[in-house]
Amino acid sequence: MGKNDRPIKVSIIMPSLNVGAYIEEALQSVRGQTICEIEILCIDAGSVDGTWEIIQAHAKEDNRITAVQSAVKSYGAQVNMGIAQAHGEYVAILETDDFVSSTMYGALYDLAKKTDADIVKADYKAFFSQDNGEHFYFDRHSFSEKKYYDRALEPRIAAAAFADGDWYLWQGIYKRDFLIRHRIVCSETAGAAFQDIGFLFWTETYAKRAYFCRDSSYRYRIDRQEASSNTGNGLLFAADEYRRIIGELQALGTDDAKVWSLLYHRMAKSFVTGYGAVTEWTADERREKVYEWFCGTLRDAVRQGYISERSVTEGRWKRLTALLESEDIFFSRYGRCRDAALFEKGERFVIFGCGDYGYRIYRALCQAKKEIVMFLDNNPVLQGKRLNGIPIAAPDDVLHLPEDATVIIANEAHYGSMKEQLIRCGVPEERIRIVM
Repeated sequence: MGKNDRPIKVSIIMPSLNVGAYIEEALQSVRGQTICEIEILCIDAGSVDGTWEIIQAHAKEDNRITAVQSAVKSYGAQVNMGIAQAHGEYVAILETDDFVSSTMYGALYDLAKKTDADIVKADYKAFFSQDNGEHFYFDRHSFSEKKYYDRALEPRIAAAAFADGDWYLWQGIYKRDFLIRHRIVCSETAGAAFQDIGFLFWTETYAKRAYFCRDSSYRYRIDRQEASSNTGNGLLFAADEYRRIIGELQALGTDDAKVWSLLYHRMAKSFVTGYGAVTEWTADERREKVYEWFCGTLRDAVRQGYISERSVTEGRWKRLTALLESEDIFFSRYGRCRDAALFEKGERFVIFGCGDYGYRIYRALCQAKKEIVMFLDNNPVLQGKRLNGIPIAAPDDVLHLPEDATVIIANEAHYGSMKEQLIRCGVPEERIRIVM
């Protein structure tokens, strides 16, 4: 396929490093886009597993692909290199262990032109590979309230909602002139850990028009253990990024309360999710210093009214206040290292929720060699399907469960109503456990 003389509408940046098992699927999904006026910028950081060879093979077949090698192993540097080389009116980032539907970039571009938005993003589907090789998908929504969709909004006006919902740079497209004008780039630290924190914060800070739609076209892989989101050191990297942002805001003399509120809500989410990812609680001097810094900064933010019980979800607020009180309290209630203790009593389990938390609990139960009787989910699309051979049923089917089965609720936002639902269905409260 050759290039044409029409202006490039979307430049798609694909940073890669040793993703040979996944990049074929990613490249095929981009090459199959219904929008023709695209360029594909593959920026590889020295892969040694065949990734680079796969990219070169595709570049020979499709002249829209530009293959570039980065001398620096830095996800942020690779993204920035792509932005610098891009010619498109809009820029997109596709992580190379993921893939997209054929209509994604065309649909987002049409919305961008219709709304003159600086940013256009969409919901997405997360997935993992089952034992039979098939992908298991579940929907992820940026916002729980419909009022944030299908309209152009200024993110700073709804700081808490955007700080919680706009969490990934690959969900959409960005006007290239907007990024260049405001000098928005990723951090160029080594590796691939949380270097988009600043990018997301500054796009939300400067954007006058951000548009979110409910279409789910991006496919986000959650079962690659090498991914930065699956490491236990995320909080250390995140702290460095937030310190950098605070320094930049102070240098600019920023006194806009909306901007600081946006930052502190993003910090609060990073803090509680980062600690929730800790799989083993051991004394660590670096983590202790990071903990004290986050606590001091966020306690001040709460005292000054930038964050409040009304501005975050009930589950987020409970975890944040527990963590601000002490590590001991947080880990005993919410830390991932607590999961093993949850499973010590009982041999048969039911998982209520097929999303991220459900998948995490499923893996933990498998490692503990426990029996998983079934999944429950309120999504009728999933009911009747199987996840690795385990049936997914409606919550009403809990009536047919063995009496010795324990039901684990795997959901942060709706655990209270889900617990009430189970109790209404006749499940004794002592057989219900909550993981969030």
